[in-house]
Amino acid sequence: TKSDGSTHRVPSKVQKLLDLARTHKNGGEEYVACLAMMSLLAVFKDVLPSYRLRMPTDLERAGKISKETKALWDYERALLTFYQQYLQILEKAWENGSPKGQAPSRHAMTGILSLCELLKSAYHFNFRSNILGMVIRQMNNRECDQVSEACCKAVEHLFEKDTQGQVAMEAARLVAKLIKDYKGVMRPAVVQSFIKLPLRVHVDEAQAAKIATAANAKKRKRDKELAGIEEELKEGSGTVDKIVLARCQSETLQSVILTYFRILKSTDALT
Repeated sequence: TKSDGSTHRVPSKVQKLLDLARTHKNGGEEYVACLAMMSLLAVFKDVLPSYRLRMPTDLERAGKISKETKALWDYERALLTFYQQYLQILEKAWENGSPKGQAPSRHAMTGILSLCELLKSAYHFNFRSNILGMVIRQMNNRECDQVSEACCKAVEHLFEKDTQGQVAMEAARLVAKLIKDYKGVMRPAVVQSFIKLPLRVHVDEAQAAKIATAANAKKRKRDKELAGIEEELKEGSGTVDKIVLARCQSETLQSVILTYFRILKSTDALT
């Protein structure tokens, strides 16, 4: 409390680490920033839940809620805010420290390697699409073998561990787009990452999944919010919806097959 009776907010320890991680100058400050980023990585890997958080609506907040519920909402909002700031710091660290044609700086390396670790441990949490996009873009990094290898390994880990198939489907589409759009030599490891996809879908299962999805569309539309909550909880749990899995694997397989056709077509054009 200040002398005039007013109060000031004391920054949390996480916020202090975020402030330290934003420093990207040379020398000692860069070293401290790298340590801060690694410390935050350990914190988030420990506290992030295995499902997406849904923030309450204005209507829900306006209603009567218990102190416990308010405390939980405040905690989740703070967690999301800090985590989003951290991801922005990692992205900027990579962008500012990896000029084209040059080896990335230590600060940039810490940023991209931290993103790889988050992709492996928090792919069911919020902002996963942001992480996927940043990591997959560097799978074919030509300036640093370590960066390319780390990104490929992170995506392979995701392919193996995503039992529901939805995140793997999103990742496979992005990898396919990377291969389609890239003009130049592609690292073999990028394409080889598809080997880690545990595709078990059959044609009849894929067709049944499409029919079941269409049949349930009206039901989901009637209670869209409840369906969204249930899907988020299911995504982070150990249970597997066979219909969802079959649909996701069918679409994933389509991305993989189209990618191989493009590669074969481009190879034929060169011979």
